[in-house]
Amino acid sequence: MTGAGHITIPTLQSKDEFVGDIIKFLVITSNLGAYQRLKAGLSTLNVMETVISHPTLFREVFVHTEKDLTVQTMTALFDASQSVSPEGSNKRSEESQVLSFWEDYLVEIQDAETEVTLRDILIFATGLDNIPPLGFSPSPTLEFVRDEGCGRILPSANTCGNVLRIPVVKSYELFKENMGYGIFNSPGFGQV
Repeated sequence: MTGAGHITIPTLQSKDEFVGDIIKFLVITSNLGAYQRLKAGLSTLNVMETVISHPTLFREVFVHTEKDLTVQTMTALFDASQSVSPEGSNKRSEESQVLSFWEDYLVEIQDAETEVTLRDILIFATGLDNIPPLGFSPSPTLEFVRDEGCGRILPSANTCGNVLRIPVVKSYELFKENMGYGIFNSPGFGQV
């Protein structure tokens, strides 16, 4: 060492060895205690031995893989049950119609008939481009946004609460146009 905490590396080979040692320390040595505790915990009920015997069966448990977004995934992900109006009300009838527009829109997106993708909707609503391995917290929800006299009704989102507000409109074409316009013209975090 020279000077105030500086390290002198005389050759390129020494530099490569030094970088290798740092990487080994950061990736392996600093995490060794946590790894050993995990291994000991899994060994208590012979889970570790089962994992070692059948690694392909446990791969999904220990290794995150991105799953393709589908209409089924998106409809299961975004729950509207807490935001629908009481049964029999005029608003409930409108909301039921808009929910069918929502499902038709997702099908059209999956069939690549629109410029918007399912991933665009997920990013718009949650700020994430993929479903996290442990799911969302809080769970994504759908809410309804109505015309407040401003003319055009655009979707909006609260990415902290994983809330997607979809427009209550009379026709599917207007729904599709407003959703596409709102999603494509939102800068960054989903607020139009």
